[in-house]
Amino acid sequence: MDGVAWDLLEHAYGDAGDVPDMLAALRHPDTNEEALYELYGSILHQGSVYSATGPAMREIAVHAADTSADTDTQESALSLMTGFAEAMDSVEQGATGGVYPELVAILDDLRAALTATLTALPTLLRSDDAVIRTAAAEVAAAAGAVSDDVIAGLHAALVDETHNGASAALATAIQRHDALTSAESALLAEGDPSVAFVAAWAAVRAGAHIFGRIRTLRCAVECGSLWTRQHGH
Repeated sequence: MDGVAWDLLEHAYGDAGDVPDMLAALRHPDTNEEALYELYGSILHQGSVYSATGPAMREIAVHAADTSADTDTQESALSLMTGFAEAMDSVEQGATGGVYPELVAILDDLRAALTATLTALPTLLRSDDAVIRTAAAEVAAAAGAVSDDVIAGLHAALVDETHNGASAALATAIQRHDALTSAESALLAEGDPSVAFVAAWAAVRAGAHIFGRIRTLRCAVECGSLWTRQHGH
């Protein structure tokens, strides 16, 4: 955060001079939850971005990548990274029709901040903690585009993953970027039906073909029917 003139930047409620205190609070268990709420409400208010968003997200990505930090800090930082990726995806989709002048002035910085934020993902996808691996995959799924290094990290992580939640998040992220291989489709078909169902649903949402494997599709449909019966839908 050194060198950032926070008082000259803005978030949803004006002067961003309070952001450093929020970022510091994010690192402490006693204040983590409140800091997460305040950061979402200020630098990512209702999915909007501000001049303080880019600098804050660079620091938040450092928090996420810090292996000495507690899991709550890393998970909260990754949650904010997901929100930032979603917000920037919306910005980029809207940019084709023009953006308001205030956003034009900071758009390059926001794009650079997103790129810097996403560089942390390959390392986080190799975390020993399934919660962190899952959250990192969710960031990748939220981003409109990711680097080849992130795609490679997703592929490598999926092959070795044993946690169902993380596997589902990884498959969703890979499918989001239209990068699921036939070998990975086969791997998912042989695995837990709930993971196959999530991956199949991600394919539907992405407008992609559902694996092209009858066995995988049957597995997904059966799992979905079971979920529907159990939940009364």
